[in-house]
Amino acid sequence: MLSEKFVKNFHDEKQSLLKNYFSKSESSVSQKIDTLNLSQTQSEIIKDILDDVVTDTMYTILLGLTGSASIGTSQETYKIFDEEGHEIDNDEIEEYAWSYFQE
Repeated sequence: MLSEKFVKNFHDEKQSLLKNYFSKSESSVSQKIDTLNLSQTQSEIIKDILDDVVTDTMYTILLGLTGSASIGTSQETYKIFDEEGHEIDNDEIEEYAWSYFQE
């Protein structure tokens, strides 16, 4: 369950970022998008692009932490522990990352 919660938190953060980007918020991304005065179609396209970018970024980071992908020029396995000292299983991170970000 730790691994699923860990990955789900990344997914929830992605959803929160995207929501923030397309609301009338104070974020720099939201303000820049707002200045473009996009049509509905253009707005949907930029939403899809940003969704893909954030998805690819978070998925790559998660796989990079497990050693299945590189982060920058390094590819190594990291061990992740919660604050109570329980190790989060890398194999499960990969499985949950696929289900949350790729399916």
